[in-house]
Amino acid sequence: SFFSSTRDMMKWIEANRLANNPNPTKLQVAMSTTHRPVKRIGTHTWSALGWHIYAAPGDPPHCVWINGATGGGCGFMGFLPGSKKSFVILCNTSNAGAVDESARKLITLLDPGDNR
Repeated sequence: SFFSSTRDMMKWIEANRLANNPNPTKLQVAMSTTHRPVKRIGTHTWSALGWHIYAAPGDPPHCVWINGATGGGCGFMGFLPGSKKSFVILCNTSNAGAVDESARKLITLLDPGDNR
């Protein structure tokens, strides 16, 4: 079994957010490689290596995130590159759509200048 807490997940997402700093360590270089868009999967959505990227074509990434669900629970975690903002949402429901919608609303609150 695998067990993790919100605190553990915040450490992971913060490490990923900090991987894009101007003077990265070797580990941060490797982590930031996973944040590069690989394949477009929607108008503003790209697939990366284990992550999803939200960005308008030609724009830098607006949000890097991952979501998922298991029987009876789901979650969403992400960060806004170039900012000090990252977040984790965990929920004891299998309604991943509701959690994804909550995450979109949270992103809008974290970056009210974004109107996508």
